[in-house]
Amino acid sequence: MVIAKYDGGIMVNFGDKKVLFDPIKLPSEKPDLIAVTHAHSDHHNVRVLRLLDKIPKVMSLPTLKILDPKGRLRNVILIGSNEEKEIAGIQVYAHSSGHILGSLEFIVSYKYDVAFTGDFNLERRIILTPARVLRSDILVIEATYGDPRYVFPPRAELYRRVLEIAKNGGILIGRKIGVSQELTALLALSRVKVPAVHPSIAEINKIYEKFGEILGPYLVIEDPVEERPYIAPINYSSVSTNIIRCTGWALMGNGIPLSSHADFNQLVDYVIRSRAEKVYTIYGFKDKLAEFLKRTLGIDAEPLK
Repeated sequence: MVIAKYDGGIMVNFGDKKVLFDPIKLPSEKPDLIAVTHAHSDHHNVRVLRLLDKIPKVMSLPTLKILDPKGRLRNVILIGSNEEKEIAGIQVYAHSSGHILGSLEFIVSYKYDVAFTGDFNLERRIILTPARVLRSDILVIEATYGDPRYVFPPRAELYRRVLEIAKNGGILIGRKIGVSQELTALLALSRVKVPAVHPSIAEINKIYEKFGEILGPYLVIEDPVEERPYIAPINYSSVSTNIIRCTGWALMGNGIPLSSHADFNQLVDYVIRSRAEKVYTIYGFKDKLAEFLKRTLGIDAEPLK
């Protein structure tokens, strides 16, 4: 029997083997393996990873370069998309999750196959490779937008809205790692106008480009100039009234719901096609997603506690 629970991160307990996903705190039990899905700060804690220095840690090379630029982590095992390795007696398969550069979804196999999506996106975009549905006995799936209200417009429509705004300049706000690179590529490659980006975003852009993502031409400046679209991180403050926030949460407010996460329909589609016998929902609207899966589709689903 496999038990999943919150314990510093998401702990998957196979009985005599334990895998800890995306730890942000020290766990109460020692895992045999740590898996880091991606480099967003709410999915890892470098201090915790360093304290667990004797535990093997599996992640992608781009994730390592972003979260540990000084190379302080020990016992790191690199894995790429569509690659499989045996680590600590556990079979590990990884595939791009389509969320940000280097983001991975995993299947860990030990008596049972357990799929862990991390944050993912099934939609084809101007950058990155989409996630693919992993079939498993047990599925642990993110539920950031697990509320039925969060169904995003098609990417083509969202891109059209962004480009229409960009014709007149303006400030586009996006998460520093993820949406900002999508915005950079969209504006630069569309040739509407060469965009300018905040220096903090340019740093991440360089890492994307180093790993083969084509973002196109852009300028790097501290503050926006008139008539040129400017891409800034979510903590950017400005007196300008021409600010457009690009995030999935904008679906229920002002802005453009451009997100690197799966929307509600993608989440449900993933669960159905995974054919998992048991589903655990994590993060965001985990309760609502689990309730929908159980009541509407008759799937054995529960929110992780």
